[in-house]
This record gives sequence, C-alpha cells and structure tokens, in this order.
Amino acid sequence: FEFSGKDAASMDAICGGQVEVLVEWLDPADPQTSQIIQELQAILEQRRTSWLVTIVSDREEITRHALVNQDGEVFGKLPDSLKVESVIATRQSALINFDRQKVLIEPMNVEGTAYIFGAGHVSRSLAEFTRAVGFWTVVLDDRAEYTTPRRFPTADELIVLDAYENILEKIQIDRDSFVVIVTRGHLDDFKVLAQILQSSAGYIGMIGSRRKCELIFEELRKLGFPQADLQRVHAPIGVAIDAETPEEIGISIVAEMIQNRAKLRREQP
Repeated sequence: FEFSGKDAASMDAICGGQVEVLVEWLDPADPQTSQIIQELQAILEQRRTSWLVTIVSDREEITRHALVNQDGEVFGKLPDSLKVESVIATRQSALINFDRQKVLIEPMNVEGTAYIFGAGHVSRSLAEFTRAVGFWTVVLDDRAEYTTPRRFPTADELIVLDAYENILEKIQIDRDSFVVIVTRGHLDDFKVLAQILQSSAGYIGMIGSRRKCELIFEELRKLGFPQADLQRVHAPIGVAIDAETPEEIGISIVAEMIQNRAKLRREQP
C-alpha cells in the first residue's frame, strides 16, 4: 500500500510511506501447522521466548512455517541457508530476502514476570501499570483477604502464602523475573529480600526510606551477604520523581522496571 500525503491525512495517520501487509490463512488440518501452533501456545504459557518463521515464495504464496525455541530446537523446517543462530539473534521482527524467498522472523518475546510481594495500596496501583506495559503480573501476600481478584483485577496470578518462607520453592525466578518487595513491614521485606538475593532475578526493588533500607542491608551483611549482592537491589525503589501517592509511586517503580528491562534486552548475547 502506498500512502501519499493525501491518503495519510484522510486516515488520520501521522506519517505516510509504504506498508506491506501479509494476510495468511492457516489450515488447522495441516499437521505441521497444527504442531507449530500448539508448540507456540505451550511456549508462551511457560512464559518462554520463541521465534516464528514464515517462509514466503517469490510468487507471494505462503509455503511453510517454522518455530525456534530459546534452546535452539526447531519445529518445522528452516530454509537451508538460514541458521538457527541467526534466528535467535533477531531481536525485532525482520523481513529477509534470499533464495527467491521472503522470510519473516517474528520474536515472540515474553516481556518478563513481575513478582509483587505485598498486596497493599502501592501494589494495587503497581499491578495495573505492570500489566499495562506487558509484564506477566503475579501478586503474593500472606493475607487471603487482600489477595483477591476484586482488589487486583489486572493481575495474571494471585498467590496466598502461608508465610514469607521458602519462597523459591513456590515460584520460578530467573533472569526475566522482576521482583518488587512492598510488604506491610520491615521484617517481611527482610525475609523476602534475603531469599530473592539467592536467585538470578533480573531486577530486585524494595520500598522504604534510605534509613530503613540501610538497616536491612546491615542485617544481611551480618548473615554473610557480600556488597555485590546488595548492589543488585534498587532501594529506595523507583525513579526519583518526588512521588507521594500510591499511584505516583507505582508509576515511578514501573518506570524503573521498564528501564532495567530494556537494559537486560540490550545485554542479551
């Protein structure tokens, strides 16, 4: 589609240019297509990353698909000259022309999981923002009356804990995990942080004043945690915007999470 200045204006478009649209019918009776769709669904449900590869012939006919997971496993068949390493290295949707074919590579990215410890006022606001910017949002608290769908309608998961103990046995923390510690008290914050520091979480943030955070850090040092571990913690949490209300604090926290998510994506090999 060619969008001239006149065409763009009539559609309330901000800018003109060229747009190429791929309209595709997927045959559910085709075994290979069915397998790829099922594998893609399973990967996304596990909150893992994959790459959907669509191969288009020079006659603009869809010929086949392939799916590559983050472990390099291929479902379907890639073009002979397209290496798995090249697919996994693709960070944004890309259209490649070679061998009289067009190959569309689409990263099916998981935007990270936000684990919010504590179900208070700040958490309620934060959960809305984390969900809005693509985080899979999990709220955890030891109070069942606070951890409800009515209080957290946008949360993907709600987990009621018996206590803030043995957390790493209940959830899976990895580099794509963004942990926010906003429980109702210093002791619970300390318990959660001491456990999360033993994980590979990509982001760890804890609410509180500088004095409160330093007191918790001092207790962690007594337990043998090195300074390098403590430097992983964003505390006080959030971007400095003089936030006061729960909504403002939630915005400052999610802004810092977005910033760190982008940094992690840039650092990926």
